[in-house]
This record gives sequence, structure tokens and C-alpha cells, in this order.
Amino acid sequence: MKQLIIFSIFLFLFPVVSSIEFTMNQEFQKGETLIAKVSGNFMEPILKENIGFFRGHVRVAIEPFVAKINEEFYIYAHLPENSDNYSIVITGVKYFKGSKISDTNLTEDFTITNQTAQFSVDKGFVVSDDDFYLEVQNLQDFAITINVGQQTILGDTDDFRVTNPGILKSGDIEKINFAIGELTEPTLKTMALTSGEFSYEILVDIYGISREAKEVAMEGKDFIDLDEQEKEIIVVEEEYVPTTTATCGELNGTICTEDQECDEEVEYTPEKDKTTGKCCLGTCTEKPESSTGAIIGWGLVIVIIGFLIWFLKFRYRPAKREINLLDIGKGKKLESKKGSTKS
Repeated sequence: MKQLIIFSIFLFLFPVVSSIEFTMNQEFQKGETLIAKVSGNFMEPILKENIGFFRGHVRVAIEPFVAKINEEFYIYAHLPENSDNYSIVITGVKYFKGSKISDTNLTEDFTITNQTAQFSVDKGFVVSDDDFYLEVQNLQDFAITINVGQQTILGDTDDFRVTNPGILKSGDIEKINFAIGELTEPTLKTMALTSGEFSYEILVDIYGISREAKEVAMEGKDFIDLDEQEKEIIVVEEEYVPTTTATCGELNGTICTEDQECDEEVEYTPEKDKTTGKCCLGTCTEKPESSTGAIIGWGLVIVIIGFLIWFLKFRYRPAKREINLLDIGKGKKLESKKGSTKS
């Protein structure tokens, strides 16, 4: 009877444990960096292409970054300054929902309030095997001070060496440098960046040992198994990021053709076909033809002509007549004999 009760409890809890879980704030301030964790039993990885952001039912140009760390997926994105209700949606990914496989869209709602964040940070997580940095910007109209705290989750407990940014004036952008030191094992830490009551918690995954430790290890070992340091990393390809939520038509601009160029700076705009357009706010003009091709063509012509001249000169040059010194000597003797006979 006791075993039956335990088994029933396990069956009740299994769907809950196996379901997908979003861990993120429900409210963000304008300009804040969104950081989310997605936990669950996925059959395939979450890629950048699977993640979209929506304001109501309209997709907005917010670029996500994603990585798998310690069997969980972490996502971060730089939020706009438009206050409204938003949602993050993950599509096209298969995962276990209880004992069944599902590919139903995963959605989590959040709100951007009308308050402005104290500061922004350029990354929501770090995956590295070397020293790294975080770039912060003061979004307030007064000076702030950012404090850095560290906590070890796994691995080496020694703190990273940190270069604090000090006091940031309004609009200032500074780098906080982190030196990992002589780590001897893969390490997982959180970096807490705090200003007043506002804070970020950045997950840092150092998946390899430092250069100094590698040199020490090499002295004592003839062979290092690199498989022990392997780590799964999802590489995000670079692409143009929309710089506005309005389409090119709404900006009264023009998307130039491949043979045209804009006489002013362009805006990267989200278009209706879900592509990013290079919107020209000035005038599209024809690109001047490059002279590089003509120069190369004339150069090849000159080289070919030179080769032909060289070839014809040496191929059809008259052969030199061979001179036989013995024949010349005999000729001189005959001439001398003829002369003596005449005399």
C-alpha cells in the first residue's frame, strides 16, 4: 500500500516536473536588459530563429541571444523604451510535456513600465574560457554607482578580479573587466550588478581552465584529454538588427535596389515579410561603376600581348649558322695555294 501511494505521487508530480518553465521578471523598466531562463526536457535546442517578441499580436524588432548552460536555456534581449504589454514566444521546438512530445508554442507575457532603468548591460550571460567584460550605460539623468558582487554555483570558489567602473555620469558607457585568474576547473558563477535597488544577475560560465593553469598542467602531464573540457555552445550568427519598430513606408523612406546606394544614412526597419530592410531616408542613386574590373581587364590584355611578342620573337627567330673552324682553315689554305699558282 505504501509503495502504491509513492507511485501515485510520482505519477502526479511527473507532468509538473517535465513541463517547461520560464523564469523571468513579469515587469521591466524602459531600456532594461531582459534575462530569462527556460527549463525543461527539450528534444532539440532553442535557437535564435525560434524566439520572437510581440507587442499585442504585432511582432516587434527585439533581437534575442540564447545559449545552453548547465542543461538550461538562457535568453537575453535589450528592451525598447516603449511602455506596453509584450510577450516572448518560442516556436518550432519539440519538448516533452509529461510523457508526450509537444511542439506547442511557448509564451510568456511581460510588461515594460513607464519607468526608466538605472542602467543597461550589454549581456545577460557570458560563456567563455578567458577573461571577459560587461559593458554598462547609465540611463538616468544623474550620476550612479554600480557595485559588483559574485557567487559561485559550481567549480572554483576564488573570486574573479574585477575592475569597478566607479561613478557613471548621465549617459556614460563603461566596461567592467573580469580576470578569471588561475582557474583549475570549469566554473559557474553569478555576477550581481547593483545600483540602489536596481540590479542584474548575470550568469557566467567559464568552461575551460585558464592559460596559467594550462601551462602548469602541461608541465606535469604528457597528455591532456581535451574531451574533459568540451562544452556545448550555440553560436549566434550576426545579422542586421532593426533600429526602429516602424516600417520603411511608415518612415516615408525608400528601400534601394542592389544597384543603388543611399546618399544619407540608412535605418534598418522591420518589414511585413519579416525581413530587415535598409531604409533610405534620403535619395537612392545609381552606384558608380567600379574601375577595378577595367583595370584588371586591361592588365590581362597587356600581359597576354607581352607573352605573344616574347613567344613569337624566340620561336621564329632565324637559327644561327654553325661555324666550323676546320672548314675555315681549309678555305684559307686553298686560297693561299691558288695565289702561289698564279704567281
